[in-house]
Amino acid sequence: KGKEERYLKFISPKRYLYRYLETSLKAIRSGLFKIMAHPDLFMSKVKWNKDCEKISKLICKEAKKYNVVLELNCGCFINEKPKEMFGEIRYRYPYNKFWEIAKKEGNTIVVGIDAHAPSAFTSKNIEIMKKFIKDLDLKVTEKLDI
Repeated sequence: KGKEERYLKFISPKRYLYRYLETSLKAIRSGLFKIMAHPDLFMSKVKWNKDCEKISKLICKEAKKYNVVLELNCGCFINEKPKEMFGEIRYRYPYNKFWEIAKKEGNTIVVGIDAHAPSAFTSKNIEIMKKFIKDLDLKVTEKLDI
């Protein structure tokens, strides 16, 4: 098992979430980053709940305040298949409820493919990504002035 999995054995899901939030806000506020890669990564370890919603709102609000772009990372569309997680069939990320909040908050969103090989660029994977974006009616920017 990886370091993170061993670490999660020793802390509660709630503590994990708030550690994630603390680290994310510190990075956003630092001024060192223009893009936050897969900000919904925390959903790969927990079931959506009120804390997840609160954390998502705080990350999105701070990212907007500090002009940090949120990356909709589509790596799981390419590298995995949906599976049963916490009572629902889904990808680890991107997680739709997070992105609904980002849309509502008016965050700038950029798409990341997270391809580890040229073979990842298949029409099927690109269609899955486009469908996710269309289903949530997300506005994705194609140009960043950074």
